[in-house]
Amino acid sequence: MVGLISWIGVDIDDAALEVAREAGLACAEMDFTSAINFQNASFDVVMMTEVLEHLPYPAITVREVHRILKKNRGSAYVGSVPLDYHLHRRWKVMRGKRLSGEQLHVHHFSFKELDQLLRFYFDNVEYLPLSGTAQRHPRWRLPYNLFVAILPGRQLHPKQSRAAGI
Repeated sequence: MVGLISWIGVDIDDAALEVAREAGLACAEMDFTSAINFQNASFDVVMMTEVLEHLPYPAITVREVHRILKKNRGSAYVGSVPLDYHLHRRWKVMRGKRLSGEQLHVHHFSFKELDQLLRFYFDNVEYLPLSGTAQRHPRWRLPYNLFVAILPGRQLHPKQSRAAGI
């Protein structure tokens, strides 16, 4: 299995990169708030977990992910983001609390906004609730926009051309 998969980790945090390098992992320092410094169609899979909410313009990053993914049926973008407009957080705001307890979140996603962004660039978007009432009670078939706190997903089949962006 070793040698069959090649990958590279990307981060802006020097400390995280140092830990990765000490573990022998291939990594590069990169600020991808405006561009991802890789050639077009260079990856089969891109994975970003808990990243988009830290970016001021996540649509630019998703556009860049689409650009660097190979345009074949097996290509995928895998990631997760917290959804900040679920019922529990709405209740917090009504009581005068912050929408998110995380100070470093600069973008707060609703399910609708995230879904529209991903469907613009990908033909097949799948979600799996990770936390929240919808995850605890899947038989209830609760709407993600109100009852999911963290939503990982898999976006398959990048659309062939999306030059204009959002």
